Amino acid sequence: MLRQLELKERELIQNEDKKPGKGRPYKIYSLKVEFNDIIAHLEKQRRKEFNEAMALKRLKEFGKD
Repeated sequence: MLRQLELKERELIQNEDKKPGKGRPYKIYSLKVEFNDIIAHLEKQRRKEFNEAMALKRLKEFGKD
């Protein structure tokens, strides 16, 4: 699961501070890019991680022979 900090570091969300007068200020978060673009980016990243893990596994199997 992505955390808010990760989304902010990847510049996928932006926040706006609201001060309604008295009381504690609150923040409103909104997406900078379309939700489908975020999903596509995450799928691409996970696929890359999977391919790297599989390549490492193949190298380990190759070394056993």
